[in-house]
Amino acid sequence: MAMDSLFRYYVATVASIWFVTAVTLAAELFPPLKAFIATIFLHHWLGKSVLTLVMFGLVVIATPQRRCDERRWANYALLSVVTGGLLILGYFSFHYFMT
Repeated sequence: MAMDSLFRYYVATVASIWFVTAVTLAAELFPPLKAFIATIFLHHWLGKSVLTLVMFGLVVIATPQRRCDERRWANYALLSVVTGGLLILGYFSFHYFMT
């Protein structure tokens, strides 16, 4: 794989991380969304996984190929994972301690 072809995958990775974070929190805050995803895909986890894969593929297709600073984009992905994970952990911790 040519080095200049990784940009679209970095963008898709970051977009997918934020997508799954947003859908997870939205589904918890709006139970009909969680039920809808579960109805379509048999389980909400499976549904979020399939939707995230579709999201990844669409972003890869839609993003132009260009050179990028791989270290910077790897850091964006890492920062997205940590921030998204902390948001989800924070929500569930808050929910646990408040109920």
